Amino acid sequence: MKSERLENDFLLSSNSVFTISRYAQLSIEILLARNLEFFTEEVAEKLRDLAHPEMLEQILVRCDDLFPVLVHSAIWPGNVLWSSEDNSQLLSIIDWQGCFSGSPTADLAALLAISVGAEERQKNEDEYLKYYIQKFDEFREKEKIDTVLDFGTVKESYGRSLLYSMIELIVVIISNPLDDVIEEGEIYGVMTKRLKALIEDLLLD
Repeated sequence: MKSERLENDFLLSSNSVFTISRYAQLSIEILLARNLEFFTEEVAEKLRDLAHPEMLEQILVRCDDLFPVLVHSAIWPGNVLWSSEDNSQLLSIIDWQGCFSGSPTADLAALLAISVGAEERQKNEDEYLKYYIQKFDEFREKEKIDTVLDFGTVKESYGRSLLYSMIELIVVIISNPLDDVIEEGEIYGVMTKRLKALIEDLLLD
């Protein structure tokens, strides 16, 4: 699918961005009211700025030296179907109703930020990015595509995409509290721990 057609046929809906922004702003205030040690007013103010519709849209569609792709926008293990006989065989990715043309690192960032533990993400994200580039190179050779990805450009794009994923995770924590299980001996739920790590990595460095 040519990038021009992709961008024209799968534009990011401004209504969707506005809705996400509203949910995010409300979720930020709810989390702030919980008086979590790491979720300070300073952090909340930075998140409010990120959650403005204009900022969210820029993060989601910005490609710079990369190229637009069809972003799934709801990528998590429940939407990825694997073969029951061979767990390494991907059968399908489902639930595409929210897809749009946008950043090629948006789905990768969402998957690592929301569905992977903080320690795993922090320890191995460079390896995941290198694997991402490797698989694209294989696809590029097969489809005779001229675009070449370099690690620095992909990592910079991924860093921006993580900002949106952090906002998305805040909404997940508030809207799906059953997913934020507090394991034995822990202070925070599993999702809140991932959010804490993202805030430390992206807002406090």
